[in-house]
Amino acid sequence: MWTVISNISSIVTCIAFLLYLIGHIWVVLKSKHTIYEKFTVIPYDSSIDIDSQDNTLIIDNVGCEFILRSEYGIENVKIYKVCYNINDDGSLKLLSREHKATFSDLKHEELFIRCDLGEIIPTTQFKIKRSDYAVITFDIYQSGKNGHICISNYKYKMTFKALIYHICV
Repeated sequence: MWTVISNISSIVTCIAFLLYLIGHIWVVLKSKHTIYEKFTVIPYDSSIDIDSQDNTLIIDNVGCEFILRSEYGIENVKIYKVCYNINDDGSLKLLSREHKATFSDLKHEELFIRCDLGEIIPTTQFKIKRSDYAVITFDIYQSGKNGHICISNYKYKMTFKALIYHICV
C-alpha cells in the first residue's frame, strides 16, 4: 500500500518539475521579442548636460542626445556605424559596419549618448550584452516625423547561460 502511494507521489513530483521547466522555457521564448532597452531623447532645451555625466559616450560631436537604459541591466554596449543600400524591392542590404565605441559595466545605470542618427535609414547599430547573458543587436534611427528614436532589425540571441539564468530565476 505504501509503495503505491510512494510511486504515485514520485510520478506527480516528476510531472510537476517537467511542467515547471516547460513553463519557464515558454516564458523565455515568449519574452524574446520584448524590447527591454528604453531610449529617452533629451530635448535640446533641456537642463541635462551629458558632458558632465559619469556614463557618457560621445560618438559624434553633433547629433541626437539620448539616454539608454535596460530593466535587466547592461554588461556591455558596442556601437557601430553602419551603411545600408536600398534594393529595388525596398529592403536594406548591409554594405559596411565600423566599430565606433564600447562601454562596459553599466549594470542598472543610465548611459548618456550623443550620436548622429539617420532619418528613415538607420546609421547606428547597437550590440548589447545584458546582465541576463542575452545578446541583442538592433539598428536605431530618428523619426523625421516626431523626433522619436525608432528600432529596426531587432535580433535576440539566447545564449546557453541566458537559458540557464532564466530557468533558475
